[in-house]
Amino acid sequence: MVEDADVDMRRSKMSRLILNDASDIDFEQWSELAYDTRMYWPMTEIPKLAADYEALKTNQPQLAAEVAECWEHLQNWDCRSSIESTQTTLVVAWYEQLYGFGYPAETLKSEFTDRQSWFLALKNAADKLSGLHGTWKHPWGKAHLLQRAANQPDVQHAGIGLNPFQKNLPCPGTSGPLGIIFTVYSSPEIPVLRPQRFAVVGASYMAVTEFGPTVTAQSVMPFGTSGRRSSPHFFDQAELYSTSRFKPAWFRTEDVEQHAVTTLKLQRLKIAGDKD
Repeated sequence: MVEDADVDMRRSKMSRLILNDASDIDFEQWSELAYDTRMYWPMTEIPKLAADYEALKTNQPQLAAEVAECWEHLQNWDCRSSIESTQTTLVVAWYEQLYGFGYPAETLKSEFTDRQSWFLALKNAADKLSGLHGTWKHPWGKAHLLQRAANQPDVQHAGIGLNPFQKNLPCPGTSGPLGIIFTVYSSPEIPVLRPQRFAVVGASYMAVTEFGPTVTAQSVMPFGTSGRRSSPHFFDQAELYSTSRFKPAWFRTEDVEQHAVTTLKLQRLKIAGDKD
């Protein structure tokens, strides 16, 4: 809506697809759409590649045989990312072979203008995953994790400090160029030392609100409201984010007071000579 206003990226296309289908839905269904994990790129590109794969079996039979299991693994997949999905892990690695890592990463690399060469990229992606995890059939929730780095000045410093042995949770989101609403950008893997990738950039705050005679609202922050590691609110919302859930967002004063843990009462101090 701001930086990409003049560029119709895949997330924009996916947003329109979701909104066009979102008729006659209730609050809970709307809340589910806020965490939608369908990916526009595999949803639109994999079906187009079917004819190219058939041609590959004639033109490059060895390569076709080498990627046959990977290609078969992606067929009849609903193109939804999830923590259990091994297809997500493979597709993310494949996409990054073709387009690069990070953002915006939506321009195809020059060496892959021939559609049949995309299958070489698929093979390279599978080989990379096998090197990192011992298999290319690796669940996304084990490859992609949430962990909070405290008191870091920027994303780069936060990424350096991430540690697979500290508390972390699986994250079903993927990067925006794949055309997903549940958008999360991650740190790169480091072979042997840190084969996992960790979420470092994404939504800072999410909310769903229904207006009417009464207001119903839910919200979530990916980690928690406090930046102090010792606080119980440092990582307490990460499980909600990990499992695509919200917490109630209290709107009315009486609801806020009813659910408040602590209430502070402030009283203005009188100062000598103060006429107010």
